[in-house]
Amino acid sequence: MNSFPPLLALVVSLVGSLQTANQHPATAPPPSSQPSRAATPLPRSNHAQTATNAKRATDSLSQRAGLEPHGTGWITQLLVLIGGLFGGFGGVMLWEAVIKPRILRKRLGKVLEIEIGQNLSRIVHARVVKEKRGKIRIDLKLSRLGFDAVGSDLAVLPSDLIEHVMDAYLRFQYLTQMSDNWEDWEVQQRLTTDFNVLAKLRTLIDASIVGYDATVRGALDSAGEAILALCPIVHNRPPPFKTAKEYLKYVEGQTHLTDTDVAPLDPPP
Repeated sequence: MNSFPPLLALVVSLVGSLQTANQHPATAPPPSSQPSRAATPLPRSNHAQTATNAKRATDSLSQRAGLEPHGTGWITQLLVLIGGLFGGFGGVMLWEAVIKPRILRKRLGKVLEIEIGQNLSRIVHARVVKEKRGKIRIDLKLSRLGFDAVGSDLAVLPSDLIEHVMDAYLRFQYLTQMSDNWEDWEVQQRLTTDFNVLAKLRTLIDASIVGYDATVRGALDSAGEAILALCPIVHNRPPPFKTAKEYLKYVEGQTHLTDTDVAPLDPPP
């Protein structure tokens, strides 16, 4: 039992080495010139069990997360290796408990990074429109298709990252619903001449704008934190910005309003 943690650390390190070898074959170190002792072959039954487990695990991953990325085949090689180290059952346990969650985290992170980043850019654009033109976009529609597709696997992410992701998507949903309400109210304003109805609609719009500003700030903060937390998972490196505020400032600096068709909602004076 005491030898399992060192073996586990060895296998985790082999994951990175196998991925690196497939991505950069030209930089792989030369084989050692030292004589090596021939390994004792596994019984035929263990070979068959290991190959079967490797195929099942690889097929399952391909079905859930799509085709293997760059370096196709390293997963099968790894499963055969850990099957030889731990036996058929031990290899499957190690795959399910350690290696598979790492792969799922990376692929889940890619989906969330793309969608959260797109939504964040739209919200930043809407905020810049309000600040520079004094108008509120009523056509702000935010996506959650990626979140709906991978939401069942969120548990593989760190708990603090899950919190930022959930908060961001709740605010995305609220902003989209608010946009739908504004479009409906704008139509009603154009179709009615009743002063009482117009006054009621104006009151609803004014009250929603207060909630809009607060929700935009919260959505940008949560989305920015989520993007920074996803960077080590997706790109295997620290984020290039120290804080979400720095990242949002960078995105805002890349936002341009030229040739932009905005459906405006006039905020209260």
